[in-house]
Amino acid sequence: VKQNSGNILGIGEIGLEYHHFKKERERWKQIEVFEAFLNLAQSLNKPTVIHSREAGDLTVKLCEKYGVKTLMHCSLDPKLALAASTKGFTISVPTLKSSSKSKVIKNTPIEQLVCETDSPFLWKQGERNEPSNVAAAYGEVAQIKGIEFEEAAQQITLNAKVFYNI
Repeated sequence: VKQNSGNILGIGEIGLEYHHFKKERERWKQIEVFEAFLNLAQSLNKPTVIHSREAGDLTVKLCEKYGVKTLMHCSLDPKLALAASTKGFTISVPTLKSSSKSKVIKNTPIEQLVCETDSPFLWKQGERNEPSNVAAAYGEVAQIKGIEFEEAAQQITLNAKVFYNI
């Protein structure tokens, strides 16, 4: 991996998924693997894209421990997004319409927001999501932040470029 580190923008999607994994031994194995990836990101000085479900406090704590630049993927948990954004993490919101996502957008500085589709998931009931639908998330950010669509799209694009150092 180290010999190819110049071709790598980031490490991810990595993290802790406790929703589907309830047994303690399953969770300990996840933590072990997660820390190995955080260590890799730290050693390569690469940002991380983090998946966290029902493990928010520990996820934030471990990312802080390794001091890695962090993007919280598909952030729909307002409490986790707030905790992460106060640590300087980037918060990614999906296209899915939800009141919790609206709270995440409202409580996160626009300079820390990016948008995603999480394709092929998180679109309208029964429909496949695709990358072009990210415009819906930009529109929601613009509406909630009280700015023009183009301003939101430009800032979010800049945030992604800064996060990935491109």
